[in-house]
Amino acid sequence: MRVFAFLFILIAALGSSTVPARAEEERRTVLLIADAGADTAALATPPLTQLGMLVETHDAGGSLPELGGRDDVRGIVVWLTTGQVGDPFFADWVRDAVRRDVPVVMMGALPEVEDRFGLFLSLGLLYSYDDRAYSYDMRVVDWDEALIGFERRFDRLFPDAPVMRPLDAAQARSLLVLERRGNAADRTHPVIVTRKGAYAAESYAVWTPPGGGAHRWMIDPVAWFRAALRIGTMPVPDITTLNGRRIFAPAIAPARPADAEAAASAAFALGRTHAMPLPVRTAPGTVQVPPAAQDCHDRLRARLLGYGGPLGALDETEAARRTDAFAPSLLTCAAERDLLVPAAAAVFDAAAPLPLTDRRGDLDAIEAGFRTVRIDRLAGFAWRIRERGALQTLRFDDTGMHVDWKASQGVLGAARAFDGLYIALDPDDPEAVVALTQAPWAPPPFPVLVESRWSVFGLMRTGERASMTVEAEGGGAMAWQTEPGSHWEIRLAPKAGGLLRYRITADGDGVIAFGLPEVSGGRALLELIRYYGGGS
Repeated sequence: MRVFAFLFILIAALGSSTVPARAEEERRTVLLIADAGADTAALATPPLTQLGMLVETHDAGGSLPELGGRDDVRGIVVWLTTGQVGDPFFADWVRDAVRRDVPVVMMGALPEVEDRFGLFLSLGLLYSYDDRAYSYDMRVVDWDEALIGFERRFDRLFPDAPVMRPLDAAQARSLLVLERRGNAADRTHPVIVTRKGAYAAESYAVWTPPGGGAHRWMIDPVAWFRAALRIGTMPVPDITTLNGRRIFAPAIAPARPADAEAAASAAFALGRTHAMPLPVRTAPGTVQVPPAAQDCHDRLRARLLGYGGPLGALDETEAARRTDAFAPSLLTCAAERDLLVPAAAAVFDAAAPLPLTDRRGDLDAIEAGFRTVRIDRLAGFAWRIRERGALQTLRFDDTGMHVDWKASQGVLGAARAFDGLYIALDPDDPEAVVALTQAPWAPPPFPVLVESRWSVFGLMRTGERASMTVEAEGGGAMAWQTEPGSHWEIRLAPKAGGLLRYRITADGDGVIAFGLPEVSGGRALLELIRYYGGGS
């Protein structure tokens, strides 16, 4: 009878919601035009992945992709290192993209085309034919401190840059304005966003030390691409978080192909992780092979993978202290096999008390869901999420809105962390609907998940009760958002074993946080039942 009551409530809720018949799918493909063999693709892909984009790379020396008939292109990034382009109709292709309302981001070396002035004019920029380089007697007139100087600030001597000005200052956002010799008429805008695209002069996006070496972003790459590609409020498929918890799934990777057997042996000996073959993943669709000369030393090195790019090479003690990485990859040489197992165990032990979830077997499936998910924009701030596979987390960046629970469907809960609003989806709902609202915050009308170490699915709930299936592996620490001061009984029914019952009262913020014991059998039924009156 209880199950039928839940089904009736769920069907009634779905029947009362109005889902528009027409929906426009969010465009997620970014065409990256780069020189073959250049490292610009490796630089651009992680921040674009962070924004939920799919990067499609094309050789600047070859033919350009057709734009006609494509409705998936969010924008185009042209990042050149030599300026050479192979297609003689490059400028026409850019103008065609602008006519289709596809933003074009020009970065690095200027393209070697005949009508360069007309090319930039189509982007809302005035390019000067004057070849005079801006490299001395320069001062900053205006700059966006939130974006400029991200990993390295500009020195007093600015890199050479052509004269670039907005065609319509009211329709442009200048992130950096330089003036020469105190002459207001002699200014250039080497980093600028227009209504039709954006431009970042060579050496103004990233800095490379003389003689080569690690790049440093001069501009915040995520904020830069968000502004340049006009990416507003939209759900971002997130591969780092599950059920409101950071995914912790370390892997042991060989530093050289010859070390693959030793890495697999070490992973097997540890028993709590897996071997990651070469090449090492840095983001969906991209790879990175760690240089053996750098990583094979007399001590173990660990590389932490963050939002899709390496956060740096760390030794095992520092790696154990880091809590902002979702997948630490321990790089080993054949001679270091005996050092690797205790070091990896130390990383595990350091992470055990942190709010993490161990989903080591699902990373590949989650990344596959990142590529296949379809996001349909509905009316207002609402989206239908489909074809997502094992990906069950969405993220909203820089939004003060919160979930509209009455208009959403298939949403387990939400939590704010890492400057984002994270949305946990129910794996049992193949087409979830996520809706946001700007109305003042109020307690949700039923229990909503904040975070959980266990996987939660098949959630059915009312204001008085929530019932779900949990994948119980290890201890079940979790938190739920309810009405402040409300009283709840927690019932856990493992497949093998008797019913466990607990009582808890929500705090002043409406949160009930509790830990559940390990259960056998893998899955269990979990219920939250509201009761009235005190007691324990």
